[in-house]
Amino acid sequence: MVQTVIEEENLFPLIRGRDVKKWQSKPSGYTLLLHNILDGRPIPERQVKTHFPKTYSYFMKFKRKLENRSTHKLMGADSPFYSAYKIGKYTFAPYKVVWKEVSGKISGKGQFIVAVVRPSDTTDKKSKPIIPDHKLIFIPFENEDQAYFVCGVLSCAAVRCVIAGYTIETEIPTNIPRYIRIPKFVPSNVLHNKVAELCKKAHGLATEPNWDELERIQTQLDRLAGKIYGLKNSETLMFRKSLEDIHN
Repeated sequence: MVQTVIEEENLFPLIRGRDVKKWQSKPSGYTLLLHNILDGRPIPERQVKTHFPKTYSYFMKFKRKLENRSTHKLMGADSPFYSAYKIGKYTFAPYKVVWKEVSGKISGKGQFIVAVVRPSDTTDKKSKPIIPDHKLIFIPFENEDQAYFVCGVLSCAAVRCVIAGYTIETEIPTNIPRYIRIPKFVPSNVLHNKVAELCKKAHGLATEPNWDELERIQTQLDRLAGKIYGLKNSETLMFRKSLEDIHN
């Protein structure tokens, strides 16, 4: 273990799979990324030396190991040795809808659990984007209402039932947007705004669970999101029953 002092500018809250529950997300660690939050590209080495000398000195302790990474040799021929990979502008989006790559019991269908991650979730004095680790799948957003809308839609019984239909044991699909038609958020649409509002309310209640109220919100989300997909109330109830059968 190496203990040292570094500049805080490139230290970001880190959220792991275990930190995500239904409508809940709270970072439990930090990650150090020498990448520009505006475009996701690695910060040039000369700039790091000048502006973040303590951080650069820390990374220098591991330079050989970092250069010998297979990903760095394959993808980072022209990149600084401290570069991270699969990092982009999307990584630093202020809002993210996240779900676990692996979820559920050791045996049985994995349960699709989704939540919104937002900068205000961090305990850092400065508001920073929260970075999901490699076991979390996410959709990035610049707009808060849009994030809650998408989360609300993905939380509804109809969508979760469809996802459960092609979930393999505890493995949750990573390419959900490819198979689930997620409607585009329209700020002037009353129904869209109601879904976003309910989902945001659920996130506020989930930290100190009021189960009766959360169940009421889930029922409303099922019904309203079902309307967006053109479902009747009877069809929404059918999806709720099917989902219960799948996970019981």
